[in-house]
Amino acid sequence: MDQGIQSASGCLESSFDVMALPDLLQWLSVARKTGECRVRREAACRRVYFEDGRIVAASSNEPHLLLGQFLIAHGRIDERELRRCMKLQEGAGRTLGDLLLEGGRISRVELERAVLAKTEESVFGLFDWPHARFTVELGRKPPAETLRIDLAVDSVLLEGVRRLDELNRIRQALPSMDVVLHRTKRKPDAPTVASHVGRNLYESIDGARTLREIVLASRVSEYEACSYVLRLVERGLVRWGEVHPARAVLDPPVRAEDRVWEFIAAGEFADALELIDRCALRGAPDRERDLLIAKAEAGFLAQAFRNEVPPEAIPTRVGIPRTGRESLSSQELFLLELLDGKSDVRALTWIAPLRKLETIRALMRLRRGGYIELRPGGEPQVDVPHDAVCEAPAG
Repeated sequence: MDQGIQSASGCLESSFDVMALPDLLQWLSVARKTGECRVRREAACRRVYFEDGRIVAASSNEPHLLLGQFLIAHGRIDERELRRCMKLQEGAGRTLGDLLLEGGRISRVELERAVLAKTEESVFGLFDWPHARFTVELGRKPPAETLRIDLAVDSVLLEGVRRLDELNRIRQALPSMDVVLHRTKRKPDAPTVASHVGRNLYESIDGARTLREIVLASRVSEYEACSYVLRLVERGLVRWGEVHPARAVLDPPVRAEDRVWEFIAAGEFADALELIDRCALRGAPDRERDLLIAKAEAGFLAQAFRNEVPPEAIPTRVGIPRTGRESLSSQELFLLELLDGKSDVRALTWIAPLRKLETIRALMRLRRGGYIELRPGGEPQVDVPHDAVCEAPAG
């Protein structure tokens, strides 16, 4: 057994540093394996199912690969429709796809195409992860309600080679994810902005947003968004601007995990998460850290919903800052634009292309910074117009 590979009965655990993704896929294919391959990178987890060496299903917990976010990104539904369906789905045991079909919002053919596209992206996108851990559990079948596909590993490997070449091209040309993008005077032709994703990305470029913010607003993968933006730059439609300085990440102190456990035991979940982020503990997942992070996140959310951001409260903009934009994260800026004075906290966790934890933490920071206030649900709302401006709150 190769060093760094742990094998149990019907189970294989390792990382792409030990067994590269192409090697893993080829082994599963040639050996005609049946089972589940789980791949973890930080908080993201993708599951790929094999039968006799062929890929038959895949899923991901990443926001941009959830069905609702995928359909919004490609212009098939809007945020209001997703919010309505998610509210109907609560406690009903119905899938989002079923609700959209029953409402006539999407046809079965369109739904199946969307599910197939996001499933394929869950597989192809693994080539964007050079460092990740994986677990292969033989014999495990996909959930009964999963829409099945049929992908040969050879075709996946060919797409992977193409994708890696494109990734290298992007990395060489891209100044930074924190670069501000500007449109030039040249206008795009119709084919360039024909797709909903392409049009949305182009229109998001306003001379103020960074590439990181534009990717978030597009609700597609970083790879897809950056590939399209680079084509716009190469065609002279967009130019790079200034680069906003990135926030520094500190090296982890010795046994930072012990200090996180102390915070958790004391009920100081916000401090636990701050230390997890500051020490980049999500970057090298293992079972101990997975448990640590899960406990910190669950405790934080329960505490936040109870004490600071009740699920039924409605976040409302106090104003949009004229200055100090660089002090807000891409997530905070996105949520400010998303607020409509009608969606409560629970609904925002549904429609924002973020993990629930990220949405809640961003809302808390915006509230503490004076950018938003929380109003009780059910009261008439008077929202601040999108073009309203005010000075950024002090501090």
